[in-house]
Amino acid sequence: MSFAPKSKIDPGTKISAKRLAKAKISPLSPSASTWLQWLIISQRYTSAIAFILIGGTLSSYAAIVYSQQQWNHEYQKLQSLQRTEREVTTAGELRKNQLAETATAENQGLKPPTPENNLFLEAAPERPATKNPRTSVKSAPTSTNHPTPLGY
Repeated sequence: MSFAPKSKIDPGTKISAKRLAKAKISPLSPSASTWLQWLIISQRYTSAIAFILIGGTLSSYAAIVYSQQQWNHEYQKLQSLQRTEREVTTAGELRKNQLAETATAENQGLKPPTPENNLFLEAAPERPATKNPRTSVKSAPTSTNHPTPLGY
C-alpha cells in the first residue's frame, strides 16, 4: 500500500515542452504562511548580498596580494640601487685616495703649491644687461578701492 500523494498527471502520458513552458507555476501558494514567505524573500536577498560580499572580499584580497608583490619587487630594486650607490661611492673614494697617494709620491715630478706658481685670473668685463621683450612683467591694474595684500 502506497501513501504517496496521487499525481493528477498519469505517469504514462507524455507532456510536451510547449505545454510545460505555458504552465504557470507560482513560487508561493496563497495558503503559505507569512513567515514562510518572509523567509523565502529574505533568503533571496541574503544570497545576493552574500554573493556581492564574497566578490568584494576576493577582489580586495587580490588587490592586497598584488600590491604586496609590487611593493616587494620595488623594495628589492631599491636595495639593489642602494648597494650600487655604496659600491660607486666606495670606488670613487678609492680612486681619490689613489690619486692623492700618487700626487704625494716624490717621483711624479709634481711641485708643491707656492705663491710663485699660483695663477691669478682677471675678472671679465661686465656686459650691459639686455631686456628680453617676452619676459617683461606686465603691471596688473590696481584699484584704489581694493588694495592688494603684500603676501600674495
